[in-house]
Amino acid sequence: ILEKLKKETGSPNYIFIHTTQNYLQETMGGWNEIGIRPVSILNGGDTFSYLGAVEKEEYKSDINYIGGRWLFKAKNIDRLLLPLCEFPSKYKIKIFGNTPWPTNQYLGQINDDEAKHVFKSAVICPNISEPHSYIYSDLVERLWKIPLSDGLLVSDKACDLYNIFPDGYNICCPTFDSPNELSSLVDYYKKYPEIRKDLIWKQKRCVLRNGTYFHRCSKMLEELGLLDESKKILDTYKLKYKDLLKEYNVD
Repeated sequence: ILEKLKKETGSPNYIFIHTTQNYLQETMGGWNEIGIRPVSILNGGDTFSYLGAVEKEEYKSDINYIGGRWLFKAKNIDRLLLPLCEFPSKYKIKIFGNTPWPTNQYLGQINDDEAKHVFKSAVICPNISEPHSYIYSDLVERLWKIPLSDGLLVSDKACDLYNIFPDGYNICCPTFDSPNELSSLVDYYKKYPEIRKDLIWKQKRCVLRNGTYFHRCSKMLEELGLLDESKKILDTYKLKYKDLLKEYNVD
């Protein structure tokens, strides 16, 4: 359909996709053949929705997870997270999502406005990816949402994490590849809350530096040649969050 549209109208010239630059040609290179240039625009964090989180007693947990569980994604959820839910679990785990989970820790759906408070109220918040994310870049919004919410993000070994944490994802974002490794992360950050607090600060700084929706929109406009508008978005961001950016040493 897009090929026909391009032939008849000469548009579109671009297609935006949240694959990283490293995998763009391999996964989206076919678009070039019909004259539509794929452009890498990563996901980001919505500052309007995820800043300003507070800890809430009803959400306090060792591990929380917000997300659906379906056949494809369950391959990694069942391997990495569900073993820690088995009775008797040594951890307080709270799971929310729009699909049922086969565990008593599943608590139903959560209002979008409450998500940031859930993230902040847990010791750790794991990111668990679909299997293809280990082979091709598919970085989901959770990776930006959790740090903006002052939650501690830990992730499975999804590829290209360093695009979010250029200072070193192995330093800024602890990873795991087994239930035992995930368990060790919970134990460690419960034991060392000051280290946890410092890591949350580093993760949030990475997102504030280049991973918000302001940055995403600015890059889109830049790709479209709207350079003045692109700059205005970043200038607005810096003005609106001037005090916060100063707190996190973001230029």
